[in-house]
Amino acid sequence: LSIREFIYVYETYCEKHYITVKDLLLSLHFCWKYPEGHAGASVWRFKCRQTYASKIWKPIIILSATMKEIKIENRRKSVLHITGPEEYCSLYTDSTDCMVNKPKHGDAKKYYTFKRRKFAMRYAICVSCDTGDICWVSDGDPAGSIGDITINRRGGIAEQLEFFERIGADGAYRCKRDPQYRCPHRKPRNGTLTEEQIKENNAFGARRSVVENVFARLKQFQCMTRWRHNRDLHPIVAKFVFNMLQVKQRFRPIRNLKDVPADVYEELATESWAEAEQKGKPIPLAPPKRKRGRPKGSKNK
Repeated sequence: LSIREFIYVYETYCEKHYITVKDLLLSLHFCWKYPEGHAGASVWRFKCRQTYASKIWKPIIILSATMKEIKIENRRKSVLHITGPEEYCSLYTDSTDCMVNKPKHGDAKKYYTFKRRKFAMRYAICVSCDTGDICWVSDGDPAGSIGDITINRRGGIAEQLEFFERIGADGAYRCKRDPQYRCPHRKPRNGTLTEEQIKENNAFGARRSVVENVFARLKQFQCMTRWRHNRDLHPIVAKFVFNMLQVKQRFRPIRNLKDVPADVYEELATESWAEAEQKGKPIPLAPPKRKRGRPKGSKNK
């Protein structure tokens, strides 16, 4: 964090809970460098690593529970596009896997992901379409036991949006049960995409890349790329890191709109949402879920 961002966090959250400047620096250094106990104790001039560990976890646990930077209302800061491949997409969503240590008991299959071929925790996020503000983060799930779209269903993202809003995502979120997700065109079997569909996919991917930019900032914290502590502490540290990313986004946005002044952009965002509410159409009803198995009363022939 920059000095301005550090002062904002300290004055807004730390002073209320009696967290000192040194405690905040300790927690940020721990998440950024993720040193071992003896190395962190030597950097901060503690006599033993037990003292270093006791100083770290208190500010992280308090701030992860009290920081309220991530809000679903952050999506209204962006200009909503009404035309084009990303029409009415107010959010873009995706998930990422953060490596953890191998479970010692029978839960190894839950955490093993064949995509990375390692044990990991999976976090899904939703960011605003234009500015990249973080609007929602999942609680963290074992990477091998749950899919991307299932995490969003449990989080209830679709129920928190307006009737005209859509969520931009990749092909993993394409499902008839969830028509509010807008995905790129899929190549048909034994066929090819038209030139217009290819252009729309390229434009859609360029807009959706804001999620990958947030993940790039996330992986700068070493605690999100390797983990040696108890896995129950990982969601707490992840929530702390995501809130710090949103603080960084507040002062240094991923997509810096230098050509448009801030007050003018706010007016454009307000007008675009008002126009979308007038012209937008409700989400079509999803088809009923097909029941598996043989109906009751039927007999085998």
